Parts: sequence; structure tokens; C-alpha cells
Amino acid sequence: IRFMPAKTGIWHYVTASNAPALKNKQGSFECVAATGNNHGMVRVWNTYSFKYDDGKIFYPFGTTAYAWQHQGEELQQQTLNTLSKAPFNKIRMCVFPKYYTYVTEEPEFYPYQRKANTQGGTNAVKITWDFKRFNPEFFRHLEKRVDDLNALGIQADLIIFHPYDKGHWGFDSMGKENDLFYIKYLVARLSAFRNVWWSMANEFDFIKSKPRDVWNDYSAAVVNNDPYRHLCSIHNGSVYFDNWKPYFTHVSIQNGSPVQDFGRAVLLRDVYFKPVIYDEVCYEGNLPLRWGNLTGQQMTEAFWQGIIAGTYVTHGETFQNKGDTIFWAKGGKFHGESPARIAFLKNIMEQGPGPIKLADEWKDNQTAQHDSTYYLIYFGKQVQ
Repeated sequence: IRFMPAKTGIWHYVTASNAPALKNKQGSFECVAATGNNHGMVRVWNTYSFKYDDGKIFYPFGTTAYAWQHQGEELQQQTLNTLSKAPFNKIRMCVFPKYYTYVTEEPEFYPYQRKANTQGGTNAVKITWDFKRFNPEFFRHLEKRVDDLNALGIQADLIIFHPYDKGHWGFDSMGKENDLFYIKYLVARLSAFRNVWWSMANEFDFIKSKPRDVWNDYSAAVVNNDPYRHLCSIHNGSVYFDNWKPYFTHVSIQNGSPVQDFGRAVLLRDVYFKPVIYDEVCYEGNLPLRWGNLTGQQMTEAFWQGIIAGTYVTHGETFQNKGDTIFWAKGGKFHGESPARIAFLKNIMEQGPGPIKLADEWKDNQTAQHDSTYYLIYFGKQVQ
């Protein structure tokens, strides 16, 4: 049983169950005031911004490591050590393991119990899963990593579904009934963790086994089974979902164009009237792919363009160095210039009086303000 009390004082409980041993169990406990770095959950505040429950402003400066918790223990510890020294306070990560370019390792834990092993057409072993029997070890490990991130002050932006399976395990095509069963179980286990955000999918429109309309049912299932109403979004590939729907607390966008120049990032803020996070704007790295070869300056430029427009941007790193991992895929170490530059911007924001927005959306896209006493001017990449 997982519970996250929202008020201090004495709480009383009584259980109901169809199992006699779990029925009518009663008791009480005391919830005391939070201490230390426990600021509560992050929630939407003032339409476009975020705050913790205790009133502390939260500026999302995120990074990406999709499959870091599915790697070996040594690499996971290296990732946590790297994050402990980095400016990032949010990380996008997949619940299910990932089988994709630059990350094809088998994880130590799988989310389901094995039903059978069958021989594939190329003599490969094909695992059949029992989608009605979860593997508690998998979810205990996920919870441990969520707790590890919490100790570092980092929000875990958990990606519930993703298209990076292609039939390797079949977790991307379990069918609607099993998908909803998984959602209910995941939310029951993780919703009591204060640093969890729900991301319905990464590139939802690339998951061809799930028609567009089904995401309404999946998103409603998350919201209806989460008594604490954690932040929730859906991430796109080439087309946007209906981000104005009530399931979604904020907007998660894949599109680098809005943060390439002045006056663009604010447009989606004006459309959705919700906080906008450009969670994928390409990555700093040296890959031959167009999405993985930004310079450190270009990655940082994207952050500045998002911030002065009253929106936010998420970092990712895709350096392929001999004998090392790509952080975007597996975690490990940072090699780029942008984390230090982004730390400088984050420090400016946290020392300022509060969230900022463009001072004049029509005439001056380089000047942001908090109020009439605080302005922040960004000169842009043309001044270097």
C-alpha cells in the first residue's frame, strides 16, 4: 500500500479487499512537517510556470537518459555521480527497456514474468511474456532509482510507452487491455513518489500499434488512478497531440525550430495556455545524424531562447567516444560544453525574482521581464 499524505496530523485508515486476510485492517499514523530539501511535489503555477507544494519556484532544467536504469550497476552509479555534479533537476527516462540505435543491451530485469521461451526463425530465442504477472524486481529497481534521483533533487519524468522495441520484447504492442493493466499497476506503485512526472509516451505517433484515439483512454487512466495528480504530458514525434485536453498539465514538445531564433518559442505558449517544455530540440554531440550533432553553443542557445520566451528546454548529449557510452541513451559521463553554460543560465534564473516572459511579444523578442523592475536581455548567437 502506497500513500503520500498532503496534510500534517493524525491519519486513520481502514482497508477493503476481496482477500479476507487483507480486509478491514485498521490503524493510524502521524504525518509530520517536511524537513530538509523536501519541498513536496512540483505543480503548475500561474498558468505557465511551476512551483513546489511549499511555494518554492521550480525552473525545469532537464536532461535525457532514456535507458540509464536498464544498464549495468556500475554504469548506473556513474550516471548518478554525473548528475550529482550537473545543473539538471529533471530527467526523461523510459520505464520499459529500450532496443534502438546505440542501446541494444538486454536489461537485468524485465517488467513481466516469462511465460515461455520459443525458437525463432533464425535460431534466436523468443521470449513470451505473461502480461498478467508483473515482475516485482523490475519495479523495485525502478523505485530505487527514482528515490536516488529524489535524493539529488531531480524529478523523474517517466516515459510510460515508447516505440523503441520493434517487436524485440513486444512491450510496445501488448494490446489495449494489457496496456491499461500496466498503467494501473505502474501508477499504483509510483504515484506516492513526490518526484515523479508522467510522460504518456515518447514520440507517441511513432508507436504504430496504438491508434491516436487510444491515448485519450490511456491518459485518462493515468489521471484517474493517480490520487495526487502528478504532472502529466505526452511527447510527439512529427505531429502534436491534443495538448489542451485536461489530462495534460503541461506541454511536452519535440521540435527544435521554435528555439532556433527569436520570437518563435512563445507561439506555443500562446496557443495552449499551459507551461511549455521543449523536451527534444536535438542534442549536443558528434553523431552523423541531424538530431545528434549540435555544438555546445547551439544547445545553450536553445535554452536561452526558451527561457526568455517564458518556456523551458530539455538537454541531451550524444557524443560517441571510443570506449564510452552516449549519455542520451545509457547515461555515464558528460563530455560536452553545454552543461556548464546551462548551469550559468539556471543560476541567473534562480537568483532572479521569479519567472520571466517576453517584455513585448510583437516588437522586442530579445528582452524578457519579470515585472517593471527586472529585465533580462539576451543578445543571441549573432553577438559572440
